[in-house]
Amino acid sequence: MPGGSRGEARAAGWSDGPLVGRDHLLDELTAAAHAAARGEGSVVLLTGEAGIGKTTVARAVAQRVREQLAISWGACSPDNTAPPFWPWRALVAVSSSERGDDAEQAVGAPRYEQLSALRAELLGAVAAQPRVHVIEDLQWADVASVLLLAHVAEAIADIPFLVLATVRTGEPRSSQLEDAIDEVGRLSAVRALSALSDDDVGALLSASGTAPAADVVALVQARTGGNPLFVSELLRAVPRTEPEERRRVLLAENVPSRVSDLIARRLSRLPAAVADALVTAAVLGSEGDMATLAAAHHMQLDALLDLLDQARAAHVLDAATPGTWRFRHQLVRDAVYAGVTGGGRARRHAAVAELLAAEPATPPAVVAHHALAAQPLFDTDRAVALAARAGEAAFAHHAYEEAVAWFERALAAAPAATAARWRAELLLLSGEAQRHIGDTSGARAAFVAAAELTDDAALLARAALGYADPGADLGIAFRTNDVVTAALLERAIAAQSTLDTLTGVQLETRLAAELYFSDRPAHARHLAYSALDRARRLGDPRALGLATAVVHDSFVVGAASLEAQLAESAQLLAWANETGSTAALLTAHRARVMDLLAAGDVVAMDEEVLAFRRLAEPLRVPGYLWWPELWSAMRALLEGRHDVAEERALATFAIGERVFPSLAMVNLSFFLFFLRREQGRLAEMEQATRDFAAANADVPAIRVALTFLLAEMGHIEEARSTLAAFDDAALARLRDRNWPASWFQLARAARATGNQALARTLLDAQPDERCVQVSLATVCLGATELAHAWLLETVGDLDGAGDAYAAAEDLNARIGARSWLAQARAEHAQLLARRGEATGADVASVAAATFRREGSVWSIAFADRAAQLPDARGLRDLAFLLARRGEAVSVLELADDHAGQARGAHALDEEARRRIRQRLRELDADEADAEAAGDGERAALVRDERQTLAEAVARDFGLGGRARRLGDPVERVRKTVSTRIRRAIATVARVHPELGRHLERSIDTGAWCAYRPAEPVDWKT
Repeated sequence: MPGGSRGEARAAGWSDGPLVGRDHLLDELTAAAHAAARGEGSVVLLTGEAGIGKTTVARAVAQRVREQLAISWGACSPDNTAPPFWPWRALVAVSSSERGDDAEQAVGAPRYEQLSALRAELLGAVAAQPRVHVIEDLQWADVASVLLLAHVAEAIADIPFLVLATVRTGEPRSSQLEDAIDEVGRLSAVRALSALSDDDVGALLSASGTAPAADVVALVQARTGGNPLFVSELLRAVPRTEPEERRRVLLAENVPSRVSDLIARRLSRLPAAVADALVTAAVLGSEGDMATLAAAHHMQLDALLDLLDQARAAHVLDAATPGTWRFRHQLVRDAVYAGVTGGGRARRHAAVAELLAAEPATPPAVVAHHALAAQPLFDTDRAVALAARAGEAAFAHHAYEEAVAWFERALAAAPAATAARWRAELLLLSGEAQRHIGDTSGARAAFVAAAELTDDAALLARAALGYADPGADLGIAFRTNDVVTAALLERAIAAQSTLDTLTGVQLETRLAAELYFSDRPAHARHLAYSALDRARRLGDPRALGLATAVVHDSFVVGAASLEAQLAESAQLLAWANETGSTAALLTAHRARVMDLLAAGDVVAMDEEVLAFRRLAEPLRVPGYLWWPELWSAMRALLEGRHDVAEERALATFAIGERVFPSLAMVNLSFFLFFLRREQGRLAEMEQATRDFAAANADVPAIRVALTFLLAEMGHIEEARSTLAAFDDAALARLRDRNWPASWFQLARAARATGNQALARTLLDAQPDERCVQVSLATVCLGATELAHAWLLETVGDLDGAGDAYAAAEDLNARIGARSWLAQARAEHAQLLARRGEATGADVASVAAATFRREGSVWSIAFADRAAQLPDARGLRDLAFLLARRGEAVSVLELADDHAGQARGAHALDEEARRRIRQRLRELDADEADAEAAGDGERAALVRDERQTLAEAVARDFGLGGRARRLGDPVERVRKTVSTRIRRAIATVARVHPELGRHLERSIDTGAWCAYRPAEPVDWKT
């Protein structure tokens, strides 16, 4: 059996002479163990070259603290034969899942759920019994085991648990394993063991009976590089019985310069029978049980014990628990194994494979390893089947990296005559495993290769769906510009005997999404609604969610009423919750984000972004992480933070291009187009837009963008000429999910060119959305009513235009759309000026104003009008915000009766509040912690650090001092504070309409509240 977890006996069995040069490290690790006993857990990585003493140090620590803490031990196999999570199995029970369960889940979700469950089980077990757990040779672990260590490292600060893991440097590792170990390193204390000093080498010389003269110490250092194992082996190679001078000669002339050569020399001096038994042991592994070794060596157990005793006397084997054997060091096992010829190895591996295959408890990977190593002396077809079985076992434990390795080994070993269907199955298994580790190119290559080998309907469906969705598709319609996608899907559909299955629904919906922006939109619609009809007949929430998501994104968004749109995405979320599928939940939250933005409800949208991010981030899948970063950039642009917006957009593209490069590039182009407009740099986009429009002359939406650009830049005549091409047929072709954005841009061009006919046409086709978004919420253009105002003004309905401008100002103020709010106000003021209705409050700055509490009455003055109001908490909130113009204030601060002016002492002093605000600003500016909701004005608290800070503030402001789930206390307080602020503004408006209107436009509410007026006001509070 590979590796193992042998508890205290494993630590106690080690004996390697004096431990020198590690006193400081031992003291530090002992202190860490004692801290763990007090409930202050940690993870420590011990790194260094082979033989440097990592395991020796870990065992010494275990010996020191064994009276205070339980000790457990896990090891990793250099042959990669240990089952997934093997180094943890002394502490947790690991169960497998059916492979099909993973196929219908979000990429990475099954493993994350398993890791979370194992971490909870593990931490629950150690909470009642303080423990030190040692993991040897992490560089040979399965990736899932290392990821579990990272999960544990994040959560044991207050758990009585110390994990010591050894990592050998200089070993080749896969990129996935390297990344996982690096992550553990970021969460742990890393201690690199260095070579022994001259004094340390001198101490070992003294212990061996050799005088530590300076020249002898220098000689040993030169030979060994200060490696403790090599020093010990070198000193053992020189008999103590030799005279001093002779010992020096032996050290200088007759000892190899490599530890492996030194070990090989010692092995050559062993009796032949002992050496032969050690070869069989080396074929089995680094350690094992006596009975298996005796059976593999075809020897009686008592005779074998005599041979192993001789090996222990020669320091080849180490003391072990009863009934087991263990090589003294992995380097010793390597030296024994290296001394066997290829044919000899194959024969022994074949015998071991047959022996272990007969034992049902043997892990599949162990049998497969020996079967492949025994080639050509072991039946090849059987070896391939065993390797495939090992891969499936790894897959069932969500150890995808190891699964890929086994499937690839099976394919490489498969004879030329292997059935095509079996090869196709292996390729599909490999592709599905690669999909779960984010290897998109590898997965797609495997799926295409599989499809080329088979006409089987089930296999073709797996290949097509795997290729079409490598881990990014969330029910969106987008063009991949990859002809293979549609071809594979169509072939798979044609091969099905019936499409009235979940698989049939999956195939039709994915092909509908692929063809949505193609030259076959009618066929896309037919496929989408056909799949929806099938899903309804099936009554399966999974099928209903899949089909509805594509229909919703393709034919409801931008086409149906906003009420219907919101109801449908709410139904999507209900189905997703019913299935419990992470992929379905991500799809539903994605749809809700876009629908709620269309409704102008950014507070609810923030909650959906937060829910999406909380699901997506632990999975670490680029195709999922792209979405919240996309929306974060959108919010930064909406709020006028241009530098931050551009940085986030570029970072978002870097994530997205790995999964869907064409879509990521298109969305970045849209983003930069509107960013440059707000920056006054739209001219920089002119030539690129002209070139793009020329290259896509048959795409009306591209011509819309060009027309908008021409109108914005004042190229009126050219804009008129371009608009002339938009006949009824062209407008009809624009009626896809992006219609609101196209309509908005055409409305702007119609106003700029005075095209009344087009304006009337657009008025009749106004979308139902309250807010306009561009391409999957890449950009938000603010209130739909602004474009409505342009159209009404163009056709001469100035009264209607004034009302529409006011409505646009109201909504843009609420959603924080700074530039669109400014534009709406400016153009509204121009309209009022044209009609002679403008007032100073509408178009000019206000010199001074008053909002002051006088006893139980508030005196307010604004725009040459004064009034008084009885005291209310909402008025105190307003005064607090007015006194801090432009500053984001947490609702937690406003929630306290004593916050702000005229509220008495703060629970936090001014310095503490200043630090909190500074940290919050840093979190907003930190791209790594980019929040789904944008900056601090409306932050949704999407990061754990922000949540921790919020709860700390809540405690300090007297909100109960209880730890709450994410969203509490902020969500509860947000609703309370926002309601009373809006009620206070309504109260002000009844006695002072001008001030009420000003406050309505300038006060933002949400998790963060702020007063940001478009015009300067000098408030006396």
